Amino acid sequence: MRVERLLLVPGIREKISRARFYYFMRFRGLVDARDLSFVKRHEYSRSHFSTYSSIRERVDFLVSMLGMTSRLNEDSKLLVLGPRYESEIFGYIGLGFKKKNIQALDTFSYSKLITPGNLHNMPYGSEIFDIIVAGWTLAYSDSLEAALLEIHRVLKSNGILIMTFDLREGEGFNTLSEVEIANHDASLLSLITPYFKVKNWFIGKTSWTQQNICSLAIEKN
Repeated sequence: MRVERLLLVPGIREKISRARFYYFMRFRGLVDARDLSFVKRHEYSRSHFSTYSSIRERVDFLVSMLGMTSRLNEDSKLLVLGPRYESEIFGYIGLGFKKKNIQALDTFSYSKLITPGNLHNMPYGSEIFDIIVAGWTLAYSDSLEAALLEIHRVLKSNGILIMTFDLREGEGFNTLSEVEIANHDASLLSLITPYFKVKNWFIGKTSWTQQNICSLAIEKN
């Protein structure tokens, strides 16, 4: 068994991620993205780095989603948007992605594995990535269309975007045509269909929260 497979064990990757967080926050500190255009709630995001608050269940969900969806080969290139901590990255290494083929981008970063930057203006060339994961990230965008256009630009032809988000509180949805991301009013389907086609989707509650969530695997047109 490859040693990296141990990172699929939630408890192991959580302990490593926690230890590295406190080490790098002490000796490196937090680096902010210089460009905050179209980014909202950034002070709220920054507050999450005052201490390590586990997002283990979310990471478990995203790693499972990618494991079921991925067309992984040894050269597959992955972009992780808004991972917050390294635990999500470690999970994807456990799935078999090479560390050198994983890029991660977030508004704030304490880790050299995560580039501080803006998902609306990413520091990557066009058609670079085979797979992009945006877990609970797009709610922090003030322009979903700008974010999706930029994701579309850096994703390879027929590449896959996995996006997961909370639905508007207090409302349940049964079909994708009804889905709206929390803190946004626009129909998600109307935004993605010009650029992507839906492959798989999930709407419902999870074991760790009573909030309705939606998770989509969509392919670049």
